[in-house]
Amino acid sequence: MTFKAIKGGTVYGMAGHSEHLIILCSDPVFYGEIGTEAILSVNVSSWREGSKLNDPTCILDVGDHPFIRHKSFCVYSKAVPLNVLRLEARVIDGTIKDLGIIKPEILERVIKGLHKSPVLSGEARVFLKFVNQNKN
Repeated sequence: MTFKAIKGGTVYGMAGHSEHLIILCSDPVFYGEIGTEAILSVNVSSWREGSKLNDPTCILDVGDHPFIRHKSFCVYSKAVPLNVLRLEARVIDGTIKDLGIIKPEILERVIKGLHKSPVLSGEARVFLKFVNQNKN
C-alpha cells in the first residue's frame, strides 16, 4: 500500500484523546519548526447541542463526506501541522485509515473557516503565516 498526504486528503485516526475524521488543508511544505515536511490538519467532531466546544465557523453534515453521518464541525481550536512522513507511515502501517479526497467545494469551505474562526489554534496561525510568506 502507498499513501501520499495531499491537500484535500482525509484520514481517520487519533486526534487528541479520541479518533476523528481529519481533513488535510494545505499542500505539504518543508516546515523548519519541526524540521521536515508538514501539512495542516483539522479534525472534525460531532456537534453536541448546547456544548460550549461547538465552533459554528464550518458546519459539516451528511453528504459532505462519506464518513459524516450527522451534524459535525471543524475543530479549528485543535488544528495543527502534521509531520508528513510520520502521517504517511501511519497510514501505510494501518494505524490511521485513508478516507480519500474530500469534495473540492467542501475543502474550500473548510479552508475559508481557517481564516474566519475566532478559536483557530496558535500553531495553525503560525503555520498559515509561514505558508503565506513562503509562497512563490
